Amino acid sequence: AGYLPFTTPGTLENGVVTELNVALQSLPTFSFSGKVKDAASGEGVPGAKIQVLNDDFTFNIEADAQGNFAIPAFYAGNYDLLAGKWGYKTAQLTSQDFSETNNSTEITLEKGIEDVFSLDLGWTVEGDAVQGHFELGDPIGIEPQAGIFVQPENDVPQDLGNSCYITGNVSDLQAGVQINGTTRLTSPEFDLTGMIEPTISYYTWLLTANITSNPPTAGNEQLIVKLTNGTQTVTVDKINFTNLFSPAFWKFKEINVLDTIMPTATMRIIFEIGDSDPNFLDIAEAGVDFFRAWDALPSAAGEPEKSGIALSVFPNPAAGEFFVNYKLDEWQGTGKLLVYNFLGQLVESQSLQFQEGKVMAGQGLEAGIYFVKIEVAGKSSEAVKLIVE
Repeated sequence: AGYLPFTTPGTLENGVVTELNVALQSLPTFSFSGKVKDAASGEGVPGAKIQVLNDDFTFNIEADAQGNFAIPAFYAGNYDLLAGKWGYKTAQLTSQDFSETNNSTEITLEKGIEDVFSLDLGWTVEGDAVQGHFELGDPIGIEPQAGIFVQPENDVPQDLGNSCYITGNVSDLQAGVQINGTTRLTSPEFDLTGMIEPTISYYTWLLTANITSNPPTAGNEQLIVKLTNGTQTVTVDKINFTNLFSPAFWKFKEINVLDTIMPTATMRIIFEIGDSDPNFLDIAEAGVDFFRAWDALPSAAGEPEKSGIALSVFPNPAAGEFFVNYKLDEWQGTGKLLVYNFLGQLVESQSLQFQEGKVMAGQGLEAGIYFVKIEVAGKSSEAVKLIVE
């Protein structure tokens, strides 16, 4: 990478070492620059992290105090560009053809508490584990048995990029598993004050094994999730792995913060895994991806009215498609079933043909949080929160 390809003949003789010296001509370089802007204000985002990459090159840089960045020696080509900062949602530009005549770009970031782990946004890793500490990267899949991955080969498909935090991200099974001690991943601070229904979500991966038993069985290590508000710390989730011979998979979790701890401006989330029983020799692989925090009150879905519209959604959580039972007190021959994502964006709309009935929805929805409601005769039902796993 970085040089023009070159072909030259060489004569090989059996039993004789042939030396062939080849000079490669480097590709021309040019200066590439850009700016990361706040989507609302248009001002530069100071200290934003930027990654520009393709199959041959990866450039990691940080914006200055005005949101500007520069790469002095850059190669022409087709690139993807990621930009992010803690307190903003990571943004991406894909398939950008950059050259000497197209050597600058701009990218805007929306404010939000979110990390897709494609960039290093300031999480800290601590612990006394002998090996298998959390590290950020594209996970290296380890498949000792057909279809059973000890370590995932991909991050969750619901977010941008290909990276996550994984314990011991190496291809060597014995050298990568987490053993003897604890590894802990802690987020930067985030502010949940001012939210009506502060909510967090994340994806986790876990596989554990007790290698002292014959045959090996699932281990007893847990991936523990904690929330701290600066003065108090509570455990909000304990993730177990139960069947060594069933494939592990990324699991989605959503938590209403008000049910667990008082929200403050100094919140942090902590993921921790370690030996819970020294009498068992357990090994573990754990992963964390796509962390978000938001106000679960869907403003874009509209304020609910006393509408005389009854609806229920099942199953909830749903594995994909779901059903809606409804009954309307008023009927003028038409109504609409509406599905919004957690950003308040409309993702599905269906016309209703009857005053009462059951309809199926959700085909093709990705895993995440959604809100379902019905509008009829100028009135709207309350939005029902739905989880798609």
